[in-house]
Amino acid sequence: MTLPSRSSVPWHKKENNQLATPARSPSPWLKVGVGAAFVVTLAGAYFAVLSKLEPRASTPEAKASVVSPPAVSPPSNNNDLPAVSSVSSAGENLQAATPCQGDVNARDDRGLTPLARAIEAGDTASALRIVDCGADLNARDERGNAPLSRAIDLGYLDVAERLIDRGADLNVRDNRGLTPLAIAIDLDYPDIAQRIIDRGADLNARDDRGLTPLSQAIELGETDLALRLIDRGADVNARDDRGTTPLQLARSRGYSDVVERLKSRGAAE
Repeated sequence: MTLPSRSSVPWHKKENNQLATPARSPSPWLKVGVGAAFVVTLAGAYFAVLSKLEPRASTPEAKASVVSPPAVSPPSNNNDLPAVSSVSSAGENLQAATPCQGDVNARDDRGLTPLARAIEAGDTASALRIVDCGADLNARDERGNAPLSRAIDLGYLDVAERLIDRGADLNVRDNRGLTPLAIAIDLDYPDIAQRIIDRGADLNARDDRGLTPLSQAIELGETDLALRLIDRGADVNARDDRGTTPLQLARSRGYSDVVERLKSRGAAE
């Protein structure tokens, strides 16, 4: 039998984990024959403007006087957000800020911690530093999602690995009721899924359709992961909300190696 997949591949899950960039349409200027004299005139005007600009600093001292950022004032009390929390939704770089100032678990007016803001903005360097500063790894954001779930869901796998290694809750559920393992399987991140399994996650936690990680892996064609789950002791007879077993799923999709492994572990017909 064929079960519908939960969702299509999200915007961030493109080939080679790269964001898809739409092709730019040719500039209309390229479609018009531009006279040589006009080009020379434009070039002359361009360099005339450049000549009036201040010269670029050439010595280290001069460069420092030009590019030095304004000093960052420390928080006035423990209730202030630390400097690392100044990330915006556009992904501002926080590397100039001292990472461990103030309360790394302070929340802004939307209830977001510095870690949640860094993850949402895609500032993985700051997120990693905030984790190293002792941030609460399980503090939920305004939608009820924990940092590990969001990092996996958004494809920031280096942050997810650090959170897993630092002891983040592996069985926490996001606002859809999915565990980090379910999200990793759903988005086809086998290395993250294996890391979560190795750290002792619940192998039989059900998703929003009653699928265990084993049934989910079989449904999505991730047979290597399915075999590992079987070998790790996942429930081979767990039925989903439709009453379908892992064996029935594997047989309906023609995964003979999974079928044989399930039967060898006592899966019922």
